[in-house]
Amino acid sequence: MLGDLAVVRCLRGDLGAALRSAEAGLQLMRDVGDRRLEGQELGTLGNSQHLAGHPDARATLQRAVERLDALGSRGLLARAVANLGSCELGRGDLVAARQLEERALALADEVGNRRQWGESRAVLGRVALVAGDRAAARAHYEAALAVAAEVDQPQLRGEALASLAELDADDGDLPRAAERIDAAEAQLRAISDALALGRVLCARVRVASALGDAARAETARAEVDRIVARAELRPGAPLLQLRAALPGR
Repeated sequence: MLGDLAVVRCLRGDLGAALRSAEAGLQLMRDVGDRRLEGQELGTLGNSQHLAGHPDARATLQRAVERLDALGSRGLLARAVANLGSCELGRGDLVAARQLEERALALADEVGNRRQWGESRAVLGRVALVAGDRAAARAHYEAALAVAAEVDQPQLRGEALASLAELDADDGDLPRAAERIDAAEAQLRAISDALALGRVLCARVRVASALGDAARAETARAEVDRIVARAELRPGAPLLQLRAALPGR
């Protein structure tokens, strides 16, 4: 399906092309009258919009959630609810983000989707961190890391390791932070997921800065800039938010 092509293009970091594929996939499902797949394509389009910083992302994801909920497609609904939670986190609504990710956890449990369960725990970790609850954030990230090993999901493992590395660096455990950020970057370089690599490289900048390794921090920052330039991101895109918060900007 064209939605699958959109996912591939997201992984490659080409969000302009991903949006065009997702829009075409949605129109195709509308034309053939398949409401379940139309809901799935809405979710794909909404997530692509969220990653790109498109202003319609929240509304698109809300429509996807409503459609899939009405159809009883619990597995697809779990993904759409989780993506809406990430979108709300990007908007700064921590209450909505937490509620949505907790709902996604329950849905993932219901359908036995351990990968989705782990991904929602990772988002809850970010919610907790923004809220200032570092202990809860660490617990969520550790849970996500354990699930990543269980289901052999390198993208989730890499991002969870990077998040834990940042916490370790903030706590003064610099050797452990260095070990974890090295492992995180290796995981993401072994797969084709440019945006996830960009997020991990932002963590690399912060950890390298804490370690006093200015050269490595600047190398990572330059690579983030290249990923951003290719991705056709708009203001508000998650990766742009991470880059803006880097030290030295």
